[in-house]
Amino acid sequence: MSFFIQAGAPESLPVRSEEDETPWDAVESVFPLHGEHAVLVWNHIPILLSYKYDLSCMIEDLLLIIEELQSRHSGKLTNHWVSNTFAHEWRFEWSDNRLTIESKWGEIGNGLDELLRRSGPVTLDIEAFTAEWKKVLENVIEALRQAGHEEAESEEMTRLVKVWSSIEAEGILYPSNE
Repeated sequence: MSFFIQAGAPESLPVRSEEDETPWDAVESVFPLHGEHAVLVWNHIPILLSYKYDLSCMIEDLLLIIEELQSRHSGKLTNHWVSNTFAHEWRFEWSDNRLTIESKWGEIGNGLDELLRRSGPVTLDIEAFTAEWKKVLENVIEALRQAGHEEAESEEMTRLVKVWSSIEAEGILYPSNE
């Protein structure tokens, strides 16, 4: 498969900061600086995503992307990821359950920049794309809950849990036990 994610099992801190205005702020607070990363694989090229700094900035956009993919039979969407260490543009185009993502890669470091720029787009089923994010979202939800954040407190947390629940399958690295 040309796109998959190893979500890992990152430790989180059961700490609730009064400075966190949204669950997205809280994601940065609950994951330690030197914690385990998620690994996104794009055309066989691994890219590390920090839960603390990358995913905390990506979650809100990711929810929008998944909602769009699930609610529209076809469409186009461009997303500019805003994390300092994952500042890239992804262009989504989908129809009949097939999704193509073209990327305009910024700087990654570790010698991956040119490899990614030459790697081309990824094409996969919409369900496969959303399934790859399910475990990542689950890790975020569990960390937020352990820090005392619940759905009843905010629309954002309710939305996060709703989107996670709407994804039926697990990613390829996390087969169902059924």
